[in-house]
Amino acid sequence: MYAKDGHRCDSVSEIIIDDWLFENHISHTREYPYPEGRYSSDFMVNNIFIEFFGLANVSSMPLHYREIMKKKREICKKYKILLVELYEKDLYNLNQALGEKLGLQSKQKGLFEFLKIC
Repeated sequence: MYAKDGHRCDSVSEIIIDDWLFENHISHTREYPYPEGRYSSDFMVNNIFIEFFGLANVSSMPLHYREIMKKKREICKKYKILLVELYEKDLYNLNQALGEKLGLQSKQKGLFEFLKIC
């Protein structure tokens, strides 16, 4: 599965996020490696890791998924990496959810332009 910018994505949800970043002219990287372990972030924008924890609210969430979420949070804390966590509910309003979590106000195009050039 591929997003509009050609990035390979693992799920429709990741395509939605990637397309939102692309359509808002926000430069981003897919599958950026964590500084330790064999983990990679779903997206990286200006040294901010973005994780889509799509199984977080599923009643039958596998234990290892919860452990991976915990480990990624710990690594980000250890290395002082800003981590933006997205969940299924966030997909319905990425302008608000992701824009706010990136410290933006989606109606102010200038802030998106700022992110693009940083």
